[in-house]
Amino acid sequence: MNHYEVLGVEPTVSAAELRSAYLRLARRYHPDFQHGQQKSARSAADSELRMRQINAAWQVVGSSKDRAAYDQRLRVEAAAISSANSAHASSAGGAVQAAGAVGPTGPRIEQPSTSFTPYWEHDADDDDSWRYEPDEINPETVPHKSLLAAPALTFALGLALLAASAPNGNRALSAGGLMCMLCSVFFFGAAPVVAMFKSQIAEERSRRSRSSTRPK
Repeated sequence: MNHYEVLGVEPTVSAAELRSAYLRLARRYHPDFQHGQQKSARSAADSELRMRQINAAWQVVGSSKDRAAYDQRLRVEAAAISSANSAHASSAGGAVQAAGAVGPTGPRIEQPSTSFTPYWEHDADDDDSWRYEPDEINPETVPHKSLLAAPALTFALGLALLAASAPNGNRALSAGGLMCMLCSVFFFGAAPVVAMFKSQIAEERSRRSRSSTRPK
């Protein structure tokens, strides 16, 4: 299991998606988020081991420089394994031809790879590093600046109109001030709704992009 498999992502994901996957897993397996849950000692030990594997993976792929070197190593290892399998298949085929047909051969059973072993005892422990880092903001999900500024501007304008209408009781100014106040409430509620819809659209676009680049 390589670092990307530990984090449950494809090797082609962006840095932001990679970080989101790390934060999601960290919040799931970190002991601080499991207080009050009834778990056996074995389950707690499994969660701790899983958290150490997640941190070991993030320590490598969380850095762009280390990730590039790790990706290069994966490509070299994949090429070496492919070459070794081809050579083994060729030699096995030659041996069968030399010995003659002795009956049908059964399916070859391959053992799962055990090449990845996290050496967390030699690595810097960054269990708490994710806790103090805010999630990265996707610019595609942020509402327009005018919508973000509209609640404060309309509220200030409403206060100004109400203050101006107070001395002489001007109804037009009072009505305008109340309308501005209502608009301020509307814009205040509309901003998060717009952000939510834009986030869903960006997530769907990202999902389609990942599915189109995934090898078939």
